[in-house]
Amino acid sequence: MEIEPSPPAPPDSRPPWHRQPWLFGASVGVFLAVLLVLAGRFLPPRTATQDTRPWSLAYGLYWKSYDDQTLKAEPGVPNPYYDPHRPTLIYVHGWQPETRGRRESLVWQHNDFEADLAAPWLDAGWNVGVFYWDQFADEPLVMDAEAKIWTTTGGAGMRYRLPSGRYVRRDVDRSVGGLLYESYTAVLADYTGDEIRLVGHSMGNQLVVQLSEQVVTAVSAGELNPRLAPQRVILADPYWSLGERDFLGGQSVGQRVREAIVNELIPRGVLVEWYRSSYLTGAVTSDVNTELIPHVLFAEMRPYFCHSFDQVCRHEASWHQYLLSYGTEPPPECAAEPKGLLAPCVATGRRVLLARQSADEVAARMAEPAVWVQVAGPTHTAVDGRFTPPVADDWYERL
Repeated sequence: MEIEPSPPAPPDSRPPWHRQPWLFGASVGVFLAVLLVLAGRFLPPRTATQDTRPWSLAYGLYWKSYDDQTLKAEPGVPNPYYDPHRPTLIYVHGWQPETRGRRESLVWQHNDFEADLAAPWLDAGWNVGVFYWDQFADEPLVMDAEAKIWTTTGGAGMRYRLPSGRYVRRDVDRSVGGLLYESYTAVLADYTGDEIRLVGHSMGNQLVVQLSEQVVTAVSAGELNPRLAPQRVILADPYWSLGERDFLGGQSVGQRVREAIVNELIPRGVLVEWYRSSYLTGAVTSDVNTELIPHVLFAEMRPYFCHSFDQVCRHEASWHQYLLSYGTEPPPECAAEPKGLLAPCVATGRRVLLARQSADEVAARMAEPAVWVQVAGPTHTAVDGRFTPPVADDWYERL
């Protein structure tokens, strides 16, 4: 960019998205909204569950059974879908524009493919929960929804949306992060299981990281049952907005999350995996948070079974395929030999990544100076797993 010698530079010479993040956030929100509308032309029908109290505020932790059967978790109330002695998976969704009470389902439908994403976990004896905050996340601007994770005083306050489309501003005096912590600690107060695994999709990654930081801090202070500390945190195509935030003391959201992971979670033994799957979390629309990659297990999914224009499908594929993968062995690994752009990817004999890895395997992958990218696999493989929703035919190259 050409710089004129006069007039003198303004006092604040930072880029405009740092000086006026609300303006850039509005632009990003509009851009993402347009992408969602365009992608909608290619979206297959997706099953959704309707809230049983559609004209009121309903949020919190819900336990799941097969075929997306759902019951709200209430502290101290027995629930047939929850056993405090079992390992527990909790999924947290992200931004939900124009959903108007329609909630994400754990039954995944893509063209002729259908899978109950909870089934492999339930079959293995896990509790499966979802933290729904969809009425708060139903905002036209992504940054208004994001602010609610951290503060009650963002651009849209703590308003929530009814299925009629009307917004309501009352009865909420805590951020969504505060609501999640309150629900989690109350519902799991009697928990004695041996593993809690948190999966945060898109903006939901911020919630699972914030929750994990709060929990491990409270456990370290002797204020909380140590069993409530999560063992593994999964960032499924995570989204962090660009720009600094007043409600984070001038930090960006990506920096805040990164510091929580590097300084608080990993030193306390929490394993962190990051699966990227779409352009919606790329450099144009979000903070790519490159500085975090060396500290975590990082893999790039290539869900080519979604149309290239349907980045929403590719965005959702991260958590869909992660949950689905618990029903199969970890995908096999290959590596280029000799190293080079055109070198064939040769099977290493290892199986890596996704939900069926053991904790020891995840820790070992985190310690390796490598990342993984989904590929077609060795030339003798019959199916290119990038073009199919199931994960049993997938391969990942170690780079």
